[in-house]
Amino acid sequence: MTILQYDENGCLLPGEHEMTWREFERMFAYNEARGKLLSQLMDFIEEYCRGCCFSAIIGGSYVTNKEQPNDIDVAFNFGRENPSLYERNQAQKIIDNRDQIKRDYGLDAFFGVAWKARFQRFRPLVMNLQAMPSNHKGTVKIQL
Repeated sequence: MTILQYDENGCLLPGEHEMTWREFERMFAYNEARGKLLSQLMDFIEEYCRGCCFSAIIGGSYVTNKEQPNDIDVAFNFGRENPSLYERNQAQKIIDNRDQIKRDYGLDAFFGVAWKARFQRFRPLVMNLQAMPSNHKGTVKIQL
């Protein structure tokens, strides 16, 4: 089982920490509010990511020790440089519906692939917390 460490502010120490879905669930869905957010993430993955996402990188307040995080910041990795038509369509669906996804699922959804054009810019939005010297925070990577 993965053991995570936190700083004095309750933030996950910097780095990308890998774990299984079950480990993630045990570690972070420890109360009703967190359980609800994780359930919404699972529903989202079922609807938008089935068959096209290989992993998810989760950051923000959900991977802190905050009792009541507002949402889950997640970057999905579609896993390849040249995505299939289905993967591109699913990615476009997420881009086109980001506000509704936030309302319906409690997610800030991004991408973690090195795709060309607009898809390339999403992972840094989640990962920029690690790049800011005064605000270093870690993320969790889960294989889907």
